[in-house]
Amino acid sequence: TRLIGPIYAAGHRMMVPAILAVFLVHNWFAGVALFAWADQNYNDRGQYFIEQTKQGDLIVMGTDWPFEHYMRYTTQAETILAATYPDAVGASIAAALDRNGQVFVTDDAVDWLAEQEGSSDPEQIISTLSQRHGSIERIDLGQGAYALRFSN
Repeated sequence: TRLIGPIYAAGHRMMVPAILAVFLVHNWFAGVALFAWADQNYNDRGQYFIEQTKQGDLIVMGTDWPFEHYMRYTTQAETILAATYPDAVGASIAAALDRNGQVFVTDDAVDWLAEQEGSSDPEQIISTLSQRHGSIERIDLGQGAYALRFSN
């Protein structure tokens, strides 16, 4: 009543249902719908990570923040979005490897890293990552998507 009382007292009774409607619509599009839209294929694309990651692992993604949120809530792994935290990617990878975790770098992260290096060749970034962190396994995630996995 502390929130609704002043609205009713001011004679704006229709504001309460309007606020509730805006709240419900916002939460649908900003939360639930991100994971409910079938065309995003997050479940298919993320199934490997859901099944194969454990606490202490790291998933590095490029710019796909809805997928990063989905992975954060459906896997035990730590996630990082390279476009949002570019300076933290190297330290996060090193920390995951120091704790004997696996590191997964998604294809959009490889593309983003290549773009930051001024290259259009993702293989150059893969080679650089391999030199820094050892052998890398390429994992097919389906529908043209892939991830790189490396560990100690």
